[in-house]
Amino acid sequence: MKGFIRTSLRASFKNWPTLLLFEILYKSVGFILFTELAYYVQMGVLRVLDVPYISQENIQLVFRNPLTIAMAVGACLIIAFYLYLEIITLMVYCEAGWDRGYISLPALCKKSFKASLNVFTLRNLPFTLVLLPVIGLSNIPLAYGLAARLNIPEFIIDYIKSSHPLFILFILLTLCINIFLLFSLFSIPNVIFARNHYVQSFQESVRLLKGKILKTALALFVNIALFVLLILGIFAVIILAIWLLSKDSATLFQLYYIKWVAMAINVFNILMSLSVCATAITLYHSYREDQPAPAPHPKSKKAFLYRFGLFMASLLLLAFYSETEVGAKFTYPANQDTAIVAHRAGATFAPENTLAALSHSIAADADMAEIDIQQTRDGVLIIMHDSDFQRTTGYSQKVWDTDYATVRKLDAGSAFSARFAGEHIPTLHDMLARAKNKIQLMIEIKITGHERDIVAQTVAEIQNAQMEGQCMIASMRLDVLEAAKALDPRIKTVYITTFLISDLYDLGFVDGFSVESSFLDASIIENAHAYGKEIYVWTINSDNAIRKYLASGVDGIITDNPDLARYYLSAGDRANVLEWLTDMLYS
Repeated sequence: MKGFIRTSLRASFKNWPTLLLFEILYKSVGFILFTELAYYVQMGVLRVLDVPYISQENIQLVFRNPLTIAMAVGACLIIAFYLYLEIITLMVYCEAGWDRGYISLPALCKKSFKASLNVFTLRNLPFTLVLLPVIGLSNIPLAYGLAARLNIPEFIIDYIKSSHPLFILFILLTLCINIFLLFSLFSIPNVIFARNHYVQSFQESVRLLKGKILKTALALFVNIALFVLLILGIFAVIILAIWLLSKDSATLFQLYYIKWVAMAINVFNILMSLSVCATAITLYHSYREDQPAPAPHPKSKKAFLYRFGLFMASLLLLAFYSETEVGAKFTYPANQDTAIVAHRAGATFAPENTLAALSHSIAADADMAEIDIQQTRDGVLIIMHDSDFQRTTGYSQKVWDTDYATVRKLDAGSAFSARFAGEHIPTLHDMLARAKNKIQLMIEIKITGHERDIVAQTVAEIQNAQMEGQCMIASMRLDVLEAAKALDPRIKTVYITTFLISDLYDLGFVDGFSVESSFLDASIIENAHAYGKEIYVWTINSDNAIRKYLASGVDGIITDNPDLARYYLSAGDRANVLEWLTDMLYS
């Protein structure tokens, strides 16, 4: 193990300045390239299809047009090549370090590009594309940045967790993904260095790892742990240096922290991916019983000074890069104007879409509650998300086949907790009465095809309660919103969409957009705001996601846990490591 660690560290840091320079260049070029590429592809698709927007309502149009299919496939291939280029470069870099060789930035770029062409041959392309989502979904930190952004949306994770069989299946699938990636780690060197077919390389990888899976996994874990300790050590040194430089000024300490930690985060991301590639290259050669080149003669003083100067120059460039939009990852204070919207009236501490949930959200000081309405067989508007009652009440029947007298008898609380036994499914009238003058409502109209004048009935209920200024009508269908706005222009409308591609946000009958978090980016927020439209993001439940979107400029975050969102909104920039360190060092 001692020899493995020594060899792995040599592979990692033999040419460290070169890697730093490459990463800065790679990320900068990639940011510019993909910002422009994404814009032109999206606008091109809109122009070809002659539509103002693309969402879940009309996404099928993209797959019916040969030109838009070609544009989408071409963009995906370019993105895939870019993502693999970094992984391949790390492998090439570690290979040079393992072999005790020096590699310059031009040589690294040239070798990596040629090696990438081996991966993107026609015969390897199917396996290359299959491996890409595996890299993004695995727990092995092989890549960061764009590849690491491939996350399963929170609402899907929440749905999986709600079902024990699905959750077990998800755990098993995650395990299989990680095992597959482990074998693929040892296939990639064969593909890029020996130019072998991926299937042949995978078979060779299986042979090399036969009887060594646990040993390999342990080595990978140990190496990643060592890099984490190294990162923590670097972080501690940075904090100590900042503290010494700040001259007993807490404000100056925080200013230096913001600037220096942005650098540390970039180094952290590089080191995590590097630890995986260094482990793979080291074990790959160890299992093949390869030997590195003989140790080179000691470097001259001139060569040492050159390498040291290169290292200092790369650090200065890293400092500059970390100040830019590309490299800065620091979380800024929460936007105090962001509304907290309780999803399904607040589904964490009370049964979803119930009066109990709404009461809790009011007590938690949520700004708004999002609720779902459907129509029973006899025309009553009830608060219900699913198309049947099975999940929340145990009663297996469709909403549109059930009369309200039956709905009134259902227990919507016991499945959540015995404490809520007997909690009823409320009507829209009940919800409006409880919310009046206490909390705003975002009322999503669920369309199943069995409704009768549901939009008019919803508008009438809001008007009868005299809550036109306290309610929004939301839907995943634009025709619903258009009808609602025609009936009463005073009631705001929100278009709910999983994703949104558009260059026009000036739909007169839409006041806001609610976009799933995985597909929401800064350009959508900026463009929508430019047209005076509000932006909501759903569904945000984790600590990191809540803090991220509170600082993103959205008008509202839709969450099951309004209590947690209110805490982070109130805490602002105090709810982070910086404030903890400041309190500890300047108590």
